Amino acid sequence: MSHPIRIECRFCSHGFNVDADRAGARVKCPKCQNPLIIPVPDADEDDGAPAKPMRGGPSEAKQVAQRPISRGSGGGFGRLVKWAVLALIAIAGWYGYGQYKARQDKSIPDLLSEFASPETNEAIKQADRQIILDKAGPDDLGAARRFVDHGQADVRSLAAEVLGKTKKKEAHEPLAKLATKDKDPGVRKTATRALGSIRTMPAIETLMGIVGDLKETADIRGDAMASLRDLTGMNFVNYTEWPEWWKSRGAGWSLKDPAP
Repeated sequence: MSHPIRIECRFCSHGFNVDADRAGARVKCPKCQNPLIIPVPDADEDDGAPAKPMRGGPSEAKQVAQRPISRGSGGGFGRLVKWAVLALIAIAGWYGYGQYKARQDKSIPDLLSEFASPETNEAIKQADRQIILDKAGPDDLGAARRFVDHGQADVRSLAAEVLGKTKKKEAHEPLAKLATKDKDPGVRKTATRALGSIRTMPAIETLMGIVGDLKETADIRGDAMASLRDLTGMNFVNYTEWPEWWKSRGAGWSLKDPAP
C-alpha cells in the first residue's frame, strides 16, 4: 500500500496529498494548475510506516521536489533538429541558386532545345522559359525559327515570344504563320501579340486580316487590335473601325507617321 505524500505548491502554497508510488511523476497543482514534480521519499522508508519528510524539512521539499517543469525540457535536441533543418534549407537554396545561375549562362539555342525535350521536367521548363525571355534579343531569330513547327504547343508558343523579342522584320513570316495557321489557339494568341513588336507594314496587314477574320475567336481578334494600337498609335475599339481606317489611309500611311 502506498503512503500519501504531502506537498505544497511553490506558486500558490496550496497543500495537497499524492500517493508515494507516483514519486518523481509530474502533476499539476489542483488550485493554480502550475506543473510540479512529486518528491521521492527516503529509500529506507518501511512500507507500513508513514511518509517521512524530506531532509531539510518541508521548505526544502518545496524547493527541490516541486520545482516547476521547464518549458525547455528536451530543448537541446529540439534546437539541434531546428538547426539541422535550417542548414538543409540553406544548402538546398544555395544548390538551387547555383543551378539557376548555371542555366542563366547557357545560350538561347541550348535552352530552347532543353525546353523542347520531353525529358525536361515542368519546374525546369518554367525557370528556363523566364531565362529565355529575359535574354532573348535580335541574335536569336534563327534559334526561334527552328521551333516554329515543333510538335508541342508550348514550344511553338515560346518560339513566337522569342521571335517577337528579336523585333526583326524577318520575324514576320514565321509569326504570321503561327498567328493565322496554327491549330492551337494559345499559340495563335501568343504570335498575334508578338506581331505587335514587328514594326513593318506586312505585320500590320497580317493583323488587319486577323481583326477581320470572323472565324477567329473574339479573344485573338482583340489581341490583334491591341497589337495594332502598339504599332500605329490608333485607338479604335470596334472591329469594323480598323479595316475602314486601313482602307481609307493604308495605301499612303507609313510607320514613320506620327500617332494622331
